Amino acid sequence: MTVIKNETLLSTLVEPHVTEKTMRMSGNNIHVFKIDMSATKADVAKACELLYGVKPLSVKTMIYKPVAKKNMRGVKVKKRYKKALVRLPESANIDINKRIAEE
Repeated sequence: MTVIKNETLLSTLVEPHVTEKTMRMSGNNIHVFKIDMSATKADVAKACELLYGVKPLSVKTMIYKPVAKKNMRGVKVKKRYKKALVRLPESANIDINKRIAEE
């Protein structure tokens, strides 16, 4: 049963959400991830602890609705997604860029 639980925790964090704003936030030990739509705050905290070995201080989640954008070829709809802001302790130091380079 623990193997199944670990697999679901590993699939909780889909990818890091990297923008200029999130890179500035990482200087304050707040990291942003796109997460699975069914994931809860507790799941995200456990997944961070499993992947990075750091217990987060707090987790905030938000859901983004689909957005339709018009261009000259028609309408393109962005999918809906869920995002989590994970605040880590000051002593913790994780490298998101290293994780991206490995994939």
